[in-house]
Amino acid sequence: MTRSRSLPIALTLTLLLASCGAPTPGPGGPDLPVPDLAQVDTRAADLAARFGTGQPSSAQLQEVLAASGIAVRGLDGRVIQPAQQPAQGVALAELDPDALAFAQARGGTVTLADLADTLRVLYPNADASRVAELLREDLRLETDSVQPTTRFWARFVTASGPAGQPGLLSDAPADQVPLSAVQHTLIMLRLVGGSARQAQLYGAVLPTPATLPAGAGVHAQGLAPAATANCTFGGTEGTIMDAAALAMTSGLNQLLAYLDSVSGTPGESAADRAAGWLGTANLITSYTKFLLTFASFQMDLTVDNPTVQRTRSATRNGEGVHQASVRVHYDLNTGVQYLNCFRLAFNAAGIDFSTPNAGAVEGSDVRWRVFAAQGQDSYTQRHTNILSALQGEEVMHDKTGADGVADLRFEGVRQKRDLGDDVTPVLKEGSVTAITSIKSSSLAADLVDALGTAAGGVGGLITMPQELLYRMWPISATAPLTVRDWKLHCEGQAGDTCWIGTVKVLDQGRMSVPVYGTVTGGVVGSQDSVLIRDAVYTVNGHESSSATFARLTTQAEYKGQHDYSSTYNETFDVECIGFTRSQTMRSDSTAVTNVEKIGTSDIDIEFTPGAGYTLEIGDPRSLKLVSGMQKTTSYSLQKGGCNDYHDSEYSTSDEHKAQLGWFAVQETGTAVEEDGVTHLTGGRSFILPGNAYGLEPVQRTIEWDLTRIVAD
Repeated sequence: MTRSRSLPIALTLTLLLASCGAPTPGPGGPDLPVPDLAQVDTRAADLAARFGTGQPSSAQLQEVLAASGIAVRGLDGRVIQPAQQPAQGVALAELDPDALAFAQARGGTVTLADLADTLRVLYPNADASRVAELLREDLRLETDSVQPTTRFWARFVTASGPAGQPGLLSDAPADQVPLSAVQHTLIMLRLVGGSARQAQLYGAVLPTPATLPAGAGVHAQGLAPAATANCTFGGTEGTIMDAAALAMTSGLNQLLAYLDSVSGTPGESAADRAAGWLGTANLITSYTKFLLTFASFQMDLTVDNPTVQRTRSATRNGEGVHQASVRVHYDLNTGVQYLNCFRLAFNAAGIDFSTPNAGAVEGSDVRWRVFAAQGQDSYTQRHTNILSALQGEEVMHDKTGADGVADLRFEGVRQKRDLGDDVTPVLKEGSVTAITSIKSSSLAADLVDALGTAAGGVGGLITMPQELLYRMWPISATAPLTVRDWKLHCEGQAGDTCWIGTVKVLDQGRMSVPVYGTVTGGVVGSQDSVLIRDAVYTVNGHESSSATFARLTTQAEYKGQHDYSSTYNETFDVECIGFTRSQTMRSDSTAVTNVEKIGTSDIDIEFTPGAGYTLEIGDPRSLKLVSGMQKTTSYSLQKGGCNDYHDSEYSTSDEHKAQLGWFAVQETGTAVEEDGVTHLTGGRSFILPGNAYGLEPVQRTIEWDLTRIVAD
């Protein structure tokens, strides 16, 4: 294998927390009747369903371990939870199940790709995608094993992932397959046993409890025996229960064969291969135990004022700034036995955990999420988030200070429209969440240094790649909020159902075409047209019909302009009797139509609250004609040619009534209902069909924002 020759020695001497308690030999468990395989499958499916919700009981976890052939050892070395037979030959320490249940309940996950990358760190020549693929193939094979413990283990592991997420046996990419804390730990335990079995195949004698020298562990490192009675550092000796059982229930064979094929070096002896595999088993054990210690990794989240009031304004946020504070720390008083080991290790390194700030995690990444939405539907239907961090606050990459604390300031978000004073308060639920990972904090490095110092300076974790230590499940904390929002009234007319809002329609068209000379044939002028039609329909009234149809009379404000101009200027030679002369013909004309009028127009709305609606303005079979004024000018010049008396020049101007036409509007969308208020909002831009006033194209931009209010 491509690895330092000193690595297995260091690992065997001092690896992190492979067991707590002075290990002594213990039985693998009593001989039990082999259950019916159908019953095994049913039992695995039932327990997996419970674990998919992330809320297992300690008793259920003990049941899973026993049914998987995994024993639990007491701190005094005795077997307190025997494994069903045939056993896998591996065990957890007495307090491991509690730590594992706590981690599972928190709901954090790593992905299958993360697990494969972790193994690739141990085997640099391995392909992570191949590792994930072979692990899946082995799991598929073992779900059909005739050995009840192996079959239960595989079926439980593959079925107990987070509910609603791609499973281990799905075709989803490895980086989209989440693994819970229990899944991850059970797979790692299987790999510990498999790696130890590989070492056996190369002739290794496994350091099971029966083979350990007296006083091995922290006791031999100069620490007081009385203070370390329940804290022993070791390697696989605390995890391997029965070397013979490893051969009986060996699994993940394809994966282990692949890792063996990519880890050897030419000329490497069997002893070196055995030592390498034993070192790998120790590393995986230490990594797994290290993760379990983070059952006491804590986040305390507080908010200075959990009631947030949102502004009524459409131009400013508020009212008031609120602050959330999270403290990230490692609680050394939760009763998890491993913490005694950490306390001793840190004290030996000169780190005093008796001070008030003991356990604070400095430099930990913190991601914030502050949230309260309008509406009570699914997340995607909650169209507007009504809480937000203050501008300049670090939301995605905040970090804790020396005291382990990070802060976030937040406030209510401005309204989509100014609500004024005629409103009713509406209370809504919100939350602020902080999510952290140990990955970038200094704690992991401090633990490695302290444990190495406590163990005489040659701690096995010193040689462990940092990637193994930093792959932690994110830990999160959430504090509830009450958000005081506002609901519109019907302009003081309590008891009625009414509509407010606007529909805005803007048509814009432009055309420019060349004019060709009748004599020269070249471009001698142009015809230009510009059209702007702007209409704003303001709704402030009561529906005239039913709960699903409304005919609303709106105030309609029309503003329009149509500019037309034509120029012609051609000069050419004419042959007269006996001579040639130049002749010029020129004409210019303009017509400017302006319309500005406030009137009324009906809007018809067919709708179902929370479903589709159709909005119509005007008759699609005719134009809405609005009167205005048109100014026209004209100029004409004819000069030169054979007859000087034919020269002429004149101009005119006029002003008279004219009309512009507005096309009908028909739009559709989905109504959003909340708190007795139905919102119809939308907008789009498109080219009007046909030829409007000879202009092509005419682009229409329409926006609508209507609200139907049902009074309380």
